[in-house]
Amino acid sequence: MSLLDGDCLPAKKVVIARSFVPSTTCHVCRDGELELFPVFPTLLRAGSDGRPWRAGGALGFCTACGTVQKPVDSAWRTEADSIYAEYDIYHQAVEGAEQAVFDQKSGIATPRSKRILQAIESLVELPDCGRMLDVGCGNGAMLRAASDVISGWELNGLDPHVKSKEALQKIRGVKEIFSCSVDAVPGTFDLVSVIHALEHIENPAPFLAKLAEKLAPGGRVLI
Repeated sequence: MSLLDGDCLPAKKVVIARSFVPSTTCHVCRDGELELFPVFPTLLRAGSDGRPWRAGGALGFCTACGTVQKPVDSAWRTEADSIYAEYDIYHQAVEGAEQAVFDQKSGIATPRSKRILQAIESLVELPDCGRMLDVGCGNGAMLRAASDVISGWELNGLDPHVKSKEALQKIRGVKEIFSCSVDAVPGTFDLVSVIHALEHIENPAPFLAKLAEKLAPGGRVLI
């Protein structure tokens, strides 16, 4: 592979050793082997809650569909357990508030989850009442937004790493917070939200199939 510098002059030839993980299948297409990026293990990392994390691990892409992903092995599972044991979403904000989205015309700031639901309401006619399940509910940002935007709905959350179930159940409209598997959640739902959560799922395709089974007739999944 030849590299060009900023002035588009030929630079020295660089040889990159290719590394594959033939025993790991793609999370998405379930076909093809993963080709690893050789420089990745040298880079410092951060968890999705913004906390610094040590260098290491692996990152690659599927040679069949091109999806960039981490190989799921025992080392990955050990690290994931360590990260989630201290996971604290939006810990840098006051009282864990999620980031705001600014309207480009008015400049008004609105919590991101509320803007998402408002956008959904402008595109889809939601009934006045229904059942909602927020997958990966975290500290309740989407549940709080739903409490305002679709105030007549029964709200439920699902998250295996909830730190304060009692606090979430105090949100107006919240009936239950589940920490079980998706298929163990009772009943069906008119809206299932999966906001910044699908990328944390080890096997996303079977997971989405299970979510589809939890939909009531005419129900929708918001990803």
